[in-house]
Amino acid sequence: MVLTVDIGNTKTELGLWQGRTLVGAARAPTAEHRDWGAWAARVVVDAGGGVIEGIATASVVPTAVARWADAAHRLHTRIRVFEGTNIPGVIVKLPHPERVGPDRLVNVLGALEWSPGPLISVDLGTATTFDVLDSSGAFIGGAIAPGAGTALQALVSHTARLPQVRLEAPSSAIGRDTVSAMQSGAVLGYAGLVDGLVARIRAELGVHAYCVATGGLVERFAPLCTSFDRVDSALTLRGLRRAWELTT
Repeated sequence: MVLTVDIGNTKTELGLWQGRTLVGAARAPTAEHRDWGAWAARVVVDAGGGVIEGIATASVVPTAVARWADAAHRLHTRIRVFEGTNIPGVIVKLPHPERVGPDRLVNVLGALEWSPGPLISVDLGTATTFDVLDSSGAFIGGAIAPGAGTALQALVSHTARLPQVRLEAPSSAIGRDTVSAMQSGAVLGYAGLVDGLVARIRAELGVHAYCVATGGLVERFAPLCTSFDRVDSALTLRGLRRAWELTT
């Protein structure tokens, strides 16, 4: 079995794979202080037990990688940390490939399991990333936007009278009070941002690029967005599993 670890700004997600089947998963706040090795071991036990062949991880939080190196040592297994310069299966056609977030490349690698390209992966989290493979399968860039929750929190913190509101869709686009008006902009408006950017990317490519959506907010926005061809909440973990397979 292979343990994949997606270390994000807000949450860390684990995925335990038996071949190409995801048999166990868990998530926890990245900033939480815990015994990460013991947590991983519990995921294995909950999945029915077995031996961890290795740990594949990518992180946008460099300081969090060391804790997983320690966890691998305690679990008596090896760890492979994937970064922008060592992710197999993806050719980066950019001037500075080392500056590309590893999560972005891992996402498109995972999306290749669903389509050979051209394709777009959309990851809705603390930030929302749009990552593009052209028809040759090369990574050619994308877009980065503040996540919906991040944008809403910024709005509240930079205004004197706007209240905290839940990130959920209102019953109509026309808000009848401050709360529903904010939710219309933060949720329905954000869905428009996502669909609008995907449409612009497809127009620049000149084809209907296959679009795979993932991320912590994907279940909330998938019903509101019309541009997604597939929703895969395990996309990053899938990409890490593929990266492990290609380097083993």
